[in-house]
Amino acid sequence: MNELLILANSIKKSQRCIAGKRVDTKEWVRPVTSAEGDEISAYRCYSMDLSKKRIEVKPMQRLSIELGHAVPLLNQPENYLFSAQPWQYRGSLSAEQLEPFLDHPESLWGSGPRIDYKIIQQGLIHIEQSLLLVRVEKLQLSQHKSIDGRNKRRANFLYNGTWYNLPVTDPDFEEQIKHPNHHNILCISLGEKFDFYRNGDFCCFKIVASIL
Repeated sequence: MNELLILANSIKKSQRCIAGKRVDTKEWVRPVTSAEGDEISAYRCYSMDLSKKRIEVKPMQRLSIELGHAVPLLNQPENYLFSAQPWQYRGSLSAEQLEPFLDHPESLWGSGPRIDYKIIQQGLIHIEQSLLLVRVEKLQLSQHKSIDGRNKRRANFLYNGTWYNLPVTDPDFEEQIKHPNHHNILCISLGEKFDFYRNGDFCCFKIVASIL
């Protein structure tokens, strides 16, 4: 069993994307259900405590998870299959205890909201990790309805002198808008390859997976 500190349980295609760091090595792990990096069903995102009570998986929880073999993708090298064994709840951390788990990159994979996938394929940029836990400045959250009626959730913030405006998939986003209780710590994920322009030119969006 591997003990992970869960740092994101975000929305992905009406399912969930779980990500966390190993408590011992601080290495990122993204449990997935296939070698293609498929998401986890929402009903599976529960752990068991010592009394066998089911607990919904949330950021800041420590869980014991039996991982299978690594199934890295060029844009998501941290992916691991996981077994059918129940996840075990081992307690929680406070935001003040996150400091040893923070990442300190120079930038969030450069500036801008996305990366062209062909640049990754061609080896012009190497994605060493597609998940980052960073402390940001001047964080502002907003939401609005797009023309097609979808709810657009955005985070605007400053990191290491660069402004970013990224979509948010944290399921607690609306609560953070109403009652902010965060510590300006964000889990940023590089998403799956996506045919944004529908012309075969794939890109990977930078996404705020959780607000901590």
